[in-house]
Amino acid sequence: MAYPYQNLALSEYQYYAVSTGTLVGTALSEVLLVGNEDNTTVTVIPTQTVSVPIDIQTNSNSKTVTAGSSFNFTIHRMQTFLIGAPLLDISGTSIVSDKPLTVISGHECGNIPLVCCCQQIAEQILPTIIWGREFLLTPYATRSDGPYFKVVAALGDTSLNFTCSANGSNSFYLQNAGDVTTLYSSSSYCSIISNKPVLVTQLGPSQDSGGSGNGDPVISLIPPIELHQQNITLVIPGFSSIINNYINIATTTKGSLYINGQLQSVTWNNIYNNMSSIIGYGTQIPFNTISTLSSYTISMETGFTALVYGFGNHHGYSYSAGINLTGNGIENVPLLDPCLSNNGGCDQLCTSTFESYACSCHPGFSLDLNGYNCSDIDECADNDCEHICVNTIGSYSCLCHDGYSLDTNNRNCSDIDECTDYNDCDHILCINQVGSYYCQCNTGYTLDDDGHGCTSDPNDCAANPNACEHICHTHNDSYYCTCYSGYRLASNGRTCDEIDECSEGLSSCNMQCINTIGSYYCTCFTGFQLMNDYHTCQDINECSVNNGGCEDVCTNTNGSYLCACQENGYTLDGNQVNCTDINECSINNGGCAYVCVNTPGSYHCNCDDGYTLNLDEHNCLDINECTNDNGNCEHICTNTNGSYSCSCYDGYHLEINDRNCTDIDECDIEDLCEQICTNQVPFFSCSCNAGYRLYNEKFCSDIDECSEGTSGCSQLCTNTIGSYTCTCDNGYQLTNDNHTCTDIDECTLNNNGGCEQICHDTDGSYYCSCPNGYFIDANGHNCT
Repeated sequence: MAYPYQNLALSEYQYYAVSTGTLVGTALSEVLLVGNEDNTTVTVIPTQTVSVPIDIQTNSNSKTVTAGSSFNFTIHRMQTFLIGAPLLDISGTSIVSDKPLTVISGHECGNIPLVCCCQQIAEQILPTIIWGREFLLTPYATRSDGPYFKVVAALGDTSLNFTCSANGSNSFYLQNAGDVTTLYSSSSYCSIISNKPVLVTQLGPSQDSGGSGNGDPVISLIPPIELHQQNITLVIPGFSSIINNYINIATTTKGSLYINGQLQSVTWNNIYNNMSSIIGYGTQIPFNTISTLSSYTISMETGFTALVYGFGNHHGYSYSAGINLTGNGIENVPLLDPCLSNNGGCDQLCTSTFESYACSCHPGFSLDLNGYNCSDIDECADNDCEHICVNTIGSYSCLCHDGYSLDTNNRNCSDIDECTDYNDCDHILCINQVGSYYCQCNTGYTLDDDGHGCTSDPNDCAANPNACEHICHTHNDSYYCTCYSGYRLASNGRTCDEIDECSEGLSSCNMQCINTIGSYYCTCFTGFQLMNDYHTCQDINECSVNNGGCEDVCTNTNGSYLCACQENGYTLDGNQVNCTDINECSINNGGCAYVCVNTPGSYHCNCDDGYTLNLDEHNCLDINECTNDNGNCEHICTNTNGSYSCSCYDGYHLEINDRNCTDIDECDIEDLCEQICTNQVPFFSCSCNAGYRLYNEKFCSDIDECSEGTSGCSQLCTNTIGSYTCTCDNGYQLTNDNHTCTDIDECTLNNNGGCEQICHDTDGSYYCSCPNGYFIDANGHNCT
């Protein structure tokens, strides 16, 4: 099956190959790339070591590319590039292009499985951006083995369920994008449902596979439910070697099915999902039960897909008819909410949008780069806890150091005055301090090791050289200890504890405090610098140096800066520094009804020939070419959407320039008139020869001038075909006008009319007579 690349002009062009194995050592598992546009950049990462041509459309000079390594090349329109490997299966090979590419994947002579016999198989691979998540699968009729299904993952971390009955399902996991798994069904109606987009191809087995009968390997792309259609026109080829031809129908809703407008009686088989729920129906229609035609239009009220196939002895074909690539989903059917299926593959929240959906996360989580999974946000990386921040899944909490209690705002910490409450100072002085407390003995006493009781001491520093850890002071026959700067006298009154000025809030740092032994120092967050007082941090204006590295506008913020693009039509690229043109055409075609043309910083809409841009500069109006000089048509101009056509009045035909009209000489048509045809502009007329009369505007019949009294004969009239003749009674003769009869004067002829004596002419005759004394003989001529 081949698809128009114009319908595949999408925003991403990632493809993965699908092939199979072979028993023929020289046969190639291959991918053919066909360029649709000039200067198309292609990157290929093969899953097996392959041979590739160095030059486009040149197989004589080739090189070897090892599995997992990438190679790049540029292909132009109508150029091809073949990738292949003998014996190995290169399924999962990655192909990425920056423009639409035709990718045809298959095998030169594949065996499915590795048994006799092999056949060349090929299928066009669609880009991953229109792969789907739910598929309805139908088995091949007359085949007892198979079919097989090869499934390719568009994204990593893909899980799928393969269900062929109501009694159970098999689960599979594809870890990486481009991973391939092969599934097997024993002549069952099945479903595949995945959490992320996958490609599904259906493979028919070799003829000797499991004694499955006629047929050799075939491959067909199975469209997901999202790409089903309501009307499909398909062709069943008339291969003489193919014994059985079938059409398999799969649909989500069992309904009326029409073929060439006639309602069909079909038996629907249930298709289940992994929850044992019915999600679709399938049926098989034998070809010989339809008619003898080769072209069929199939329609249903809901979307469906049609698998057309046939098998003969060591021959076979198969293809999926009707994949919806219009971008509108199923025509006249509301789009299915993708979030209703497996939550759209989203880890947490799925929000349906027009023709798409988006994943999002609960508060405390952020969406991963794959657009599906959610990861816990470590709020403690940037928090407002005064002391300790403890991250939790989806949230966080603040805690305080020992000696502090959490305020009601759950953020700040306040010192606990342990001396106002129960304390362990055994009837001696309790001294509260920030975050703690200690017991203090009277002069001359030393705090016991337990930090609570007091023991009498010798009365001066000289007598107790090791009494104090740091500094000993003699006072009124006694002594007391103090500590160096950065230390605090311990509760025993003798040793010194290092003060963590940072954790106890004793530093004057307004940002970060770093504790050191006996002291501390201040540092600043990124984007700030330490002032001369070594405690205060001041914002760094990054924009003051080299515009912060921004290509256009640099805006300083507290502790950071932002780059921006001043002109409309530009946006920051991935490095958030440089400005790149926004391709407005990549989103809903820029709102253009027809052609969207991206320009630097903007875009504009164009119309196809025969249309003009509306005032809104997005929609197109049909140009009525007939309003301008009748569209240059000589006779009739008819406007159509996006064009127009010329036609002629009756009796004329359109000339080759499709504009002018020439009179039709109807008389050139044989037998148009029975006798005489006279061409006229713009028609013609029939007439007849003299002696004939026209009837039914075409035929001629003889005129009987004699019976109609139009001959003009004065005596006798004899009709002839196409004419007539005049004759006369005996005793008359026809004059030169061939119509008038005149009396014959027999007495002037034939020796006195044959009379012996006297001849008398009469009208139309004569008679003889004799002189007195004679009488006429019986012969009427002689006298006696």
